[in-house]
Amino acid sequence: MYLPRPGRGLAWARFGFAVFLSCCLALLVLIVLIAPGAPAASAAERTAQYGQLSEKDGLYFVSGESAPFTGVVRDSDETGKVRAERRFTAGKITAVTQWYKDGTKAAETVIAAKGLTRKLWYENGNLEEETVVVSEHGEKVSEQSKMYYEDGKPRLEIGYRHEKLQGALREYAPDGGLSRDETYEQGKMTHKSK
Repeated sequence: MYLPRPGRGLAWARFGFAVFLSCCLALLVLIVLIAPGAPAASAAERTAQYGQLSEKDGLYFVSGESAPFTGVVRDSDETGKVRAERRFTAGKITAVTQWYKDGTKAAETVIAAKGLTRKLWYENGNLEEETVVVSEHGEKVSEQSKMYYEDGKPRLEIGYRHEKLQGALREYAPDGGLSRDETYEQGKMTHKSK
């Protein structure tokens, strides 16, 4: 599974993440039912090839086995370097990690019973974005994102609750100065400093 590299704007943050989240929410619904009691991966982690897995009723199995797959699937490029890794617990995807060609981490998504955390990095290794989504009963409740410039300085802090702006919205200029500072409650601005 390859997740495309995002753009750098707020429009992508809203649209791209919504597309990504819709893919993950289907998995999240079943994780809520399965993951809390699922055993942790052992020290001798099981691996499989993606082509060995088959999906049935929202769970992944190694072909010919009756127990849902717990372990890791790694995708490598033509030189043998790992480019992507998917972790499974009791047949559900619980984490996806991607790397750039030079081995630097590009993206990581961790899916838990109550939501997910997604991080993106620039090729220089600096954090580009960190987004935390909280879900209840398989539905997204809130989303909090922090985005950074390539040099590591903050770029944007923004939050949503039930798809409406919620809490602080702060934008920063490339020099680090605060260029926008607003507070929202259920999509309505309640305070503006800049």
